[in-house]
Amino acid sequence: MHSYGIQVSEQPLTFGALTVNGCKQVRYNVRKLSELPYHLIESGMEAELRKHVLFNYDWLHSKLAAASLPDVLADFHMATTSFSDAAKVLLIQPLKTGHATFKLRFSIILLFVIFLCFLYLGACYRR
Repeated sequence: MHSYGIQVSEQPLTFGALTVNGCKQVRYNVRKLSELPYHLIESGMEAELRKHVLFNYDWLHSKLAAASLPDVLADFHMATTSFSDAAKVLLIQPLKTGHATFKLRFSIILLFVIFLCFLYLGACYRR
């Protein structure tokens, strides 16, 4: 992402893995995962939001692993209410409808979210 003249270091999605009792545990950058979508939306940076958050596999995987599906849905919901593109409504409705059935592993949920993202992109480019 662009620094826009701000002198801060790049923030990773994960801080690396720790081995605790023989198990590898990943430490996620929860602050970045929770705050970046809000700040991109509030600053009107829709292209960066799409590229780095909504349609980014690494982002979605990290967010689902560190937080929960409702948190990911909240990011999409914020985007759909903040930007005027009517096609975004097509993306959030299936996610809301399917939320109750998502008691599966987050990797399966992530594949569903990515599938919906591609459907959304296809709907945008057909216009």
